[in-house]
Amino acid sequence: ATVSAGGLSDPSYTKQAGNDNYPDLLIGRFSGNNDAQIDTQVQRTITYETEQWTLKDEYKNAQGASSNEGPGDDGEYDQEHMTILGEKYLGWDKVTDWNQESEPSGSVSEFIDRWNAGVGHIQYTGHGWQEGWSNGAPVGNADVDQLTNTNMLPYVVTVGCVVGEYNYSGDCFAEKTQWATHNGQPTGSVAHYGSTIYQYWNEPMRGQDAMVDHMVAEDYFTMGSLCAMGCVNMMDAYGQSGVDIFDTWIIFGDASLVISGTAQPPTGMRVTGAGLSSEGPLGGPFAPESTTFVLNNYESYPIEYSVSENSSWLTLSGDLSGQIPVGGSVEIVASIDQSVAATLGNGNYTASVDFANVSNNDGTTSKPVDITVGVPVAVYEWNMDVDPGWSYEGQWGWSSPTGGGGQYGNPDPVGGADGAYCVNYNPNGDYENNMSETNVTTGAIDCSSLTDTSMKFDRYLNVETDFYDHAWIKVSADGQNWSTVWTNSGEVADSSWSQQEYDISGVADGESTVYVRFVMGTSDSSWQYSGWNIDNFQIWGVDGDSNTVCPGDFDGSASVNVNDLLTVIQQWNDPYTVDDLLAVIANWNTTCP
Repeated sequence: ATVSAGGLSDPSYTKQAGNDNYPDLLIGRFSGNNDAQIDTQVQRTITYETEQWTLKDEYKNAQGASSNEGPGDDGEYDQEHMTILGEKYLGWDKVTDWNQESEPSGSVSEFIDRWNAGVGHIQYTGHGWQEGWSNGAPVGNADVDQLTNTNMLPYVVTVGCVVGEYNYSGDCFAEKTQWATHNGQPTGSVAHYGSTIYQYWNEPMRGQDAMVDHMVAEDYFTMGSLCAMGCVNMMDAYGQSGVDIFDTWIIFGDASLVISGTAQPPTGMRVTGAGLSSEGPLGGPFAPESTTFVLNNYESYPIEYSVSENSSWLTLSGDLSGQIPVGGSVEIVASIDQSVAATLGNGNYTASVDFANVSNNDGTTSKPVDITVGVPVAVYEWNMDVDPGWSYEGQWGWSSPTGGGGQYGNPDPVGGADGAYCVNYNPNGDYENNMSETNVTTGAIDCSSLTDTSMKFDRYLNVETDFYDHAWIKVSADGQNWSTVWTNSGEVADSSWSQQEYDISGVADGESTVYVRFVMGTSDSSWQYSGWNIDNFQIWGVDGDSNTVCPGDFDGSASVNVNDLLTVIQQWNDPYTVDDLLAVIANWNTTCP
């Protein structure tokens, strides 16, 4: 990308006519490290518009977060600015609820709870960093990973530093909110406006104000036009410094996405319902058991349709083919066939429900379905009674902490969580001032057979607030490219051991060389704390290599006989293969324990 004002600049490409700085077109970014991260952005964009999510009740909810610093544009402190934005939203007939988390009393948990329940609009003004916000509700990448808001995706506008720095070594916050999923369905945001630079104070506040003004006045309707016209106002008011902000403020998502009102009325056939993601223990039962799809006809004449599935463990009910009258609809229920699913081994299985507009193909689509079989178990464990043999830098090591340190916060523990030893940073005292990031890294962990992979460990950590000092957990599938799992969003002052658990499935599932890294630092020039202590480290997951279903018993009868052979033949390649046929032969006439 072009560089402007010290940061990457997608908007530079919008200046196509004349010598002015006004945009002549709109530009958005679908960035990703893999196909899945691109696919989810496409899926969420299409679903948001075709299912007209701007008409959902949750769209009427808005929330903001801010610092209490300033003053900035119009002489407003950040919390005053955010309150004014809320008043503007509430003066618009499309928003009925506004909540705000501002320092000194903001709450991350309440902000996340509302995000999960469903909000259509999120605004932030305060300090930021590459992986999150720092004020009011200091939401970070680790919080985004836990979001479950599959029912409503908000657009997000961040006035703050570098949340959109997409050339950052890890995952930047704006990207993270666009990639988030829960059980395979999009969560997080539908679009995010975030900067690649350390933003100035006044200018972006002016742009944010103008964006909301245009939205509630219903002058503009797309994410791109609202952001662009807000920035035009900002550039007119602030000149070159406003141009700097515009050039480095990035739309993550589709710039043409309609976030006010609805897109052009749909035509053809449209299918509502996001899909089905089911899970359960080996042998079942699996839940949720079913979901309902609704096929709607938006043509001026009846249309012919058909519905099909492509997996033996998935069944459909309803009229699977026929005609939808003008303005009419048809309901199709997709259900997990519990008896067939009970024969599946541990792992994740995918399928789809395919909807065809036979009349003109307008709206022909597929909806994803998947089933996860098995309960996560501890696959790898390091109890720290012996040195795990990890790669240690600086004062990291395997030793017995002595209870030292604690200039601020609490001192180290004496010994490990349940023994004498643990992995720790400086067992005899505090971490240093002015330190750089210093790592301890596991060896390669084979997660190639795992799904729903997570990490658990006992933690005893003391570190100053992240404005000054840092502690991190990172994960990599190749030892080169690292994603942040967690970092401190304030002071941590542990006085006892506690078990921590983090989802690393997005990086680790199916990968053969997974590395976990604990990082101490950076730190500033004062206020030393005792740092990291780590014990009883575990990798959990659903292990596809640990299938305890009776080998060859594919009809669930507790014996292996001709019925299992017929089951394999009838469902050959879906899901059964030659390995399953060999399992029947090898266990012929056996009775399951």
